[in-house]
Amino acid sequence: MSEVILHHYPLSPYSEKIRLALGLKGVSWNSVEIPVWTPRPKLTPMTGGYRRTPILQMGAEFYCDTLRILKAVEQLSTSGTLYPKGQEGLAKAFGWWIEKGSFFNEVCLTIGNMPGLPQELIDERLPLFGVNLDPQELRPKRALYLQRVGAVGHGKFSEMTPDQAIDAAKANEPSEPDGWLPEAKNVGLVRGDWVSVTPDDYGNPVCGSLLAWTADEVVVRHEDASVGKVNLHFPRVGFDTAPAARKPA
Repeated sequence: MSEVILHHYPLSPYSEKIRLALGLKGVSWNSVEIPVWTPRPKLTPMTGGYRRTPILQMGAEFYCDTLRILKAVEQLSTSGTLYPKGQEGLAKAFGWWIEKGSFFNEVCLTIGNMPGLPQELIDERLPLFGVNLDPQELRPKRALYLQRVGAVGHGKFSEMTPDQAIDAAKANEPSEPDGWLPEAKNVGLVRGDWVSVTPDDYGNPVCGSLLAWTADEVVVRHEDASVGKVNLHFPRVGFDTAPAARKPA
């Protein structure tokens, strides 16, 4: 199995969710710290410009969005489980509801407890969030961190450079997933089409050749001269996949 690499930064609440999941599962992983705000020149060639954090990498396979990353993490180890037996659907639905309903509040409370936060970060995120990010306003609302959750820890990890992650992608051939549901035809898609995959709330589209369309996943092939061919895995839920015009190389 290829090394597990997490592209993340310490302040990201979604990254913390995955770090805790890796700790709970007892997975050894490699940490690549990325810039808090764009541009991310080392990461972009591997992910086609996908801007959300975190991203989980295993060789030439890149898993985007925590919903899809958690499924990959669950399969890495038999130690513990992220989905109690018979309650996988409930766990996923509850997690989705929590993320969609509380994320912006969590971000604001985090920012409110961090004096000296770079103004560049606040300025970059303000158009996306559309909420008050003034630390002076937010700091009094900050609650205490759940000690029980913090005790889970992040497991065993090693620091890795972005260039080492690029080398790992280049050294591995991406898989050839063949999962396909006929329902893709309902939106006019067939395997091999050039498509865009875009978050349905905020974020930018990522384009590539469509490889797989299953009940819970869309996989596209991305290629960059500095990295080679890689697969980008997205969850079906929360993302819109549509035909796209391919730009000249």
